[in-house]
Amino acid sequence: MSYPRPLDTTLAPHDPVIDAVTTEYKLTCREADILRYLRSNTGNDVIAAELYLSEETVRIHVRNVLKKLHIDLRQNVSAWLDNYCMQ
Repeated sequence: MSYPRPLDTTLAPHDPVIDAVTTEYKLTCREADILRYLRSNTGNDVIAAELYLSEETVRIHVRNVLKKLHIDLRQNVSAWLDNYCMQ
């Protein structure tokens, strides 16, 4: 199944860090999309609108991403990704 791509062109479609995290932590394509938005501190309402999802669906994807990456707060995603780069 093909998903619509994000409308926000400021998000890199193929960020090497996101790609590496996606592979290592076995994120789905949709979870990788969500992670790109979380990296830039985008709210669920904006993510939902740009990915044509309900806010509840986005909330569930965010929860799953945070759980897979062992991150407590969505605000910590950007710092976590920065630290991942330095490994």
